[in-house]
Amino acid sequence: MENGDSTVSLELKITDDQLRSITYSHEPLTALKIVAGPGCGKTHTLIARIVHLLNSEVEPSQILVLSLTNRAVLSLRSRLIDLVGTELAQKVNIQTFHSFAMNVLNDLIPNQYELLGFGGTQMISKLVNAPFLKRKDQITKLLEQQMANRMSMFRKTSPTSSSNLKVQQLIEFLHNTNVLTSSSIISQCTLLLRDNTQKLNHRVLIVDEFQDMYPELVQLVAVLASDCHLTVAGDPDQSIYSFLGSTPYVLNGLDKILPHNYSEIETINLTATFRMSLPIIKSSQLFSMFKKPLTPVESPAPSFLPKPTKKYFTDIVQEVDFILEEISRLVHQCGGVLKPSDFAILSFKNDDINYAQSVFERHGIKTQKLGSSPEWTNNELYHFINFLRVINDPGADYPLISCLSIIPGVGHVSLSSLVLKAMSSGSPIFHLLKGVRPVIDNFVEDLNTVRDRFFQYFDDPDEIFKITLEFASKYGLLQAIKSNPNWSQKPDSFYFKQLESIRVGFHMASKLRSPNETLVQYFIAHFADEIVKPTEDAINFSTIHGAKGLEFPVVFVLGATQVSTFRSEETKRLIYVALTRAKQLLYWNKYLYHEDASEEYKFQNEFTDSIPSCSYEYVKYLSKITRRSPPSLNDYQQGIMAWKTTKNKTQLLATAPSKPKGQTSETHPILYPNSVALPFMKLGTRCYHSAVSGLLRRVIK
Repeated sequence: MENGDSTVSLELKITDDQLRSITYSHEPLTALKIVAGPGCGKTHTLIARIVHLLNSEVEPSQILVLSLTNRAVLSLRSRLIDLVGTELAQKVNIQTFHSFAMNVLNDLIPNQYELLGFGGTQMISKLVNAPFLKRKDQITKLLEQQMANRMSMFRKTSPTSSSNLKVQQLIEFLHNTNVLTSSSIISQCTLLLRDNTQKLNHRVLIVDEFQDMYPELVQLVAVLASDCHLTVAGDPDQSIYSFLGSTPYVLNGLDKILPHNYSEIETINLTATFRMSLPIIKSSQLFSMFKKPLTPVESPAPSFLPKPTKKYFTDIVQEVDFILEEISRLVHQCGGVLKPSDFAILSFKNDDINYAQSVFERHGIKTQKLGSSPEWTNNELYHFINFLRVINDPGADYPLISCLSIIPGVGHVSLSSLVLKAMSSGSPIFHLLKGVRPVIDNFVEDLNTVRDRFFQYFDDPDEIFKITLEFASKYGLLQAIKSNPNWSQKPDSFYFKQLESIRVGFHMASKLRSPNETLVQYFIAHFADEIVKPTEDAINFSTIHGAKGLEFPVVFVLGATQVSTFRSEETKRLIYVALTRAKQLLYWNKYLYHEDASEEYKFQNEFTDSIPSCSYEYVKYLSKITRRSPPSLNDYQQGIMAWKTTKNKTQLLATAPSKPKGQTSETHPILYPNSVALPFMKLGTRCYHSAVSGLLRRVIK
């Protein structure tokens, strides 16, 4: 691809199999399947293949790249920018499936579609008021079953005077307000594209993480691949979304997905891993269903590399105390070669991660919970977005009814009546609020006052945040938080950190928005695109699902993952993903009450119950891996002595030296085609607004 007067020229360190994948033909109706083990350079290969396509006279706008998560998309996009520059990279269409589908819907049917969020499922539960619709998964499953039938979305129903909204009426209400579930967005996009194939202008389709494709995505891929070249990449051993309907066998069944006129499907296996040490490779192979023969690029491996550690504990309290002390030992005995950000603590249970994180924070240790979207979008603070949208535009029925549903004193009878009146009259719900209930009259009066202030400070991120939070707190946000049965067990910093994340998001939106966008418009469109990245002075905590695609020098996998280890294929794959996040040191713990003697022999050769020795030879080896300067022998010995002579060993970690001067801070990017890297704004230890202070005092009290 010509870029000015020259082609894009790259010098890459790659294996022969990677080279074959990069340079494989892109003729129409041919397919390339790249099966890549963990750390085998899949993303690097896909990016290099895109560059090869650009150099092969494929226009950037003719390349469509799709993946499931914001993190994967951001990684692909940022690496492509590093190789070919921002201007050329931004012309390549790299999106998540849901972002792509939403854009297609809004392009072909000019409505403002939106995704059913956390607040929406709570609102639906109150509207329908049925005992079988209390949990989020129950609501989502029912709606997706209804929306899967295209006609059910368009069939008219006659409003009735029933105190409860019927499910079919609810479906019509959601259709009228352009609200879709995750699956229905994909299904509707597929239906539209089948009838509008002329809208497809890509010559090459690249699908990342193909092992996680569930049926709706598979159908969309089949439509998108109807007249182009297809490249897919994935690893069946890392298929961990069976609860969505994905299966690890979808990669092997690629020929059954594609149109019958595809002439060729080539498979290339990437088995040389750039990530893991040989002992970690051997231990993870115990859980590989497909037994890929992974080999480390570094060969021969040094003889002093430690085996993964397998410790036994009575409960999570004892386990977390061990992890806390072990991280402190490693940081000090390795002479600063290992930083807090090199450590990750993983579990498949959010509650275990939250508990472990709270213990570290009580010891004064900085922590960070990783994820591909802000944590507050999956709890009661999501209501903040609905209040923001109502202040910005009271005529939007869906966010308005969501806000009304959490106001104390507003029951399902009032909500259902409003929805039915709106459906029969065609009027916006906001025009029907007068006289319904006194608290709703107060809501409307305060909303009008708030809107005057809101538009007075329309470009001030702090004021917009403060105004919205005060209004939301007055009309149900606090009660929604307290309705969570686990809210009292959460640490004091839990909600404050997330509120600060929202405030920081407003500041970033004010910098990233385009000239023709308002701050609020940009924030509403992109609030869920935030990617939390590791920062050097914080220890990382994550669910295994949230850590997928990441890697760390040292990983601790909490013992809760040991339940029925070998009795479920899904559990095996989950553990495989967890173990393969580790590059050098791996701890896979177990609780004594999970003991199963029939399974223990499988671990004896690949795990040890001893903690790894931090010899000076190994510390120097780690310094090469982490690209940090090794300590002098004297500093190394002083670190070991400090560890041995200190009684409160966890305090050593809390007072660990900060990063050396001259090192740049991490970035906290937002996923957006025109985004730039901004300095990471750390979550502070004090509130910046009285609204935040007041909310926290009332929540924590």
